[in-house]
Amino acid sequence: MKILYSLLVSFLIFNQFAHIDAYGETVNGYPSSNERETFVLLNMVRMFPQEFKKEYLLPQNRTGMDLIFSKYDATTPLRHDFSLTKVARAHSRDMAVNNCFQHNSCNNENIWDRFKEYEACGGAWGENISAGNNSPLGSMTAFLCDSKNGACVPDGDDNDGHRRNIMSKSYASVGSGYFYNQDSTYRHYYTQDFSSGVCEDTYSPIYSAFYTMVDAKTPRFIAAYSNSTVAFQSVSLVFNGASHTMDIHYGNNNNAILTKDNVEFEFCAPFYFEALDVNKNIVRYPDEGFLRLATNSSCESWSENEIYNASSKLTLSVTLIISLILSIFFI
Repeated sequence: MKILYSLLVSFLIFNQFAHIDAYGETVNGYPSSNERETFVLLNMVRMFPQEFKKEYLLPQNRTGMDLIFSKYDATTPLRHDFSLTKVARAHSRDMAVNNCFQHNSCNNENIWDRFKEYEACGGAWGENISAGNNSPLGSMTAFLCDSKNGACVPDGDDNDGHRRNIMSKSYASVGSGYFYNQDSTYRHYYTQDFSSGVCEDTYSPIYSAFYTMVDAKTPRFIAAYSNSTVAFQSVSLVFNGASHTMDIHYGNNNNAILTKDNVEFEFCAPFYFEALDVNKNIVRYPDEGFLRLATNSSCESWSENEIYNASSKLTLSVTLIISLILSIFFI
């Protein structure tokens, strides 16, 4: 009876402090820095395809790039989904480790069976895969170009499936997966998994926010804000304790991509985004914790505390589990 009582008390304590996942966090390593960057670029494309093409794609002077987005209109941003991120990374890892490049698993397990193992929200699914690009922007460019015989195909071509998925109005959530293996054929493997369902209930008008490395050395901080009924008054990047007002890069105060350049930075420093709306409500991204400038895996892309300590990862929940085990043996 004493053991049962101890178990009950420990269970109650654990639930009192149990971690509840908040929007924008990293949970058990999902999403990584690369996956976050892919996600924020994807929403930039969906919300402002013409502007993205002009700034990021046309300067590359690829044949046929001027023909894209002639039919696909701007659409709503997507929500991040942990289940989709897990299935996407699992597939990227499978391709990298087992050296294949296909939508079915390398053991030829059907793609939709793989989705069912991870994703339980139902709805329509879609997937993009790419390999060989050493940056999220490079991967996004490959997806949008949908090259055929060395040239980007126009909208509506039979070969524009990746672009069609990215711009589809049917999808509501996405997970981005990335894995690197220097011994595989293409080394870098990217997967985007889409769903028309939304597993995670969140009403944050900040759909995604992170950074991209503009010239491989300098970060551009990016936030995607969308709320048709409540405009923002200001959106700020709080980097290493200092607040910087972000600029509207594309759009307006109801629907915008905001950016901040030329921020004095150091790698692994903490940051987050904060939106003040016209009703004086404040929304934070991530909801909890701090993002990290985590290029080259120098640190994780998110941490619970502002002071980052890579060697100390024993959380309160783990401590309570240990306490629970000890209570069984010593009471």
